[in-house]
Amino acid sequence: MSHNHLDTLTELTTLNYHLEQLEYYLTVGQTPLRVGGFKDTIQFPTIMDEALAPHQCELDRMGVHVCREYHIVADGILEVSKLLRILVNLIRNAINGMREINVRTHRLTLYVFPCPDREGFVLASR
Repeated sequence: MSHNHLDTLTELTTLNYHLEQLEYYLTVGQTPLRVGGFKDTIQFPTIMDEALAPHQCELDRMGVHVCREYHIVADGILEVSKLLRILVNLIRNAINGMREINVRTHRLTLYVFPCPDREGFVLASR
């Protein structure tokens, strides 16, 4: 009986994870005004918050404290869709890592600051 209960619980957890993944992919597809291949002027803190938005409910459920350390940096001109995809994947990887270690509370810190050794570059996470 206990073994069946554990199997059922494992299966439900896996299904829940896949449903969250599906919800995430559907939500990301609804981001307005983001067309691939076109460069746009962006504010880095804004794009960080856009990348975080699809994950916010999941982070809240997990009890993850989100810290933002955004320094003043110049706007950037780049392909927003590529940067957004990279940031979303970084956040997803962080969430997956936190899922593996569930014995303590977690904190996700997002950084935006000038790159000290490359003039005109911005570090968007660390």
